[in-house]
Amino acid sequence: MSLLGIDIGHAGCKAGAINADGEFLTLAYREYQILQPQPGWAELDSQAVWNEIKDVIKEVASATSHDPIAAVSMTSMGEAMTPVTAGRTILDNCILGIDARGEEYVAAMGTNPGRERLHALNGNVLGTAYSLPKLAWVRDHERELFQRAHRFLLWSGLVGFLLGGEPVTDYSLASRTL
Repeated sequence: MSLLGIDIGHAGCKAGAINADGEFLTLAYREYQILQPQPGWAELDSQAVWNEIKDVIKEVASATSHDPIAAVSMTSMGEAMTPVTAGRTILDNCILGIDARGEEYVAAMGTNPGRERLHALNGNVLGTAYSLPKLAWVRDHERELFQRAHRFLLWSGLVGFLLGGEPVTDYSLASRTL
């Protein structure tokens, strides 16, 4: 039994495996580019990233066929969210935390629900790096996409969902959404 770990970052993804004794077995890595379709925007081509993630998983699974993978764990770049359908189809690129979209919503969110309330809920200070202002931007500027999306998933939850699991996130990443 081996254990698979996947790390999904802004510029690349890697997957590695260890055996039940904690011995390192193999590692695979792929890079991808940050897209900047307009000044201040920063995205990843979510389908291209997913393809690279599948490739590193295949490479690691192939290298550990003598010690098959029994469990997987993921870590990811935080608040970057990807819209998906209930049928597990990626609808568009993910907007990265370094993207400036949503800036115009921060002041209003500071009033309602309020900076103190948001901080009490998640421990973060209101800002454009997080998902909530970007989600408001998508709602108002890409209305059709917003309506078509079943969920906007963070990368570790997205990968689990695309692999057939439930669309979930852990508390530490959920706090990055506000």
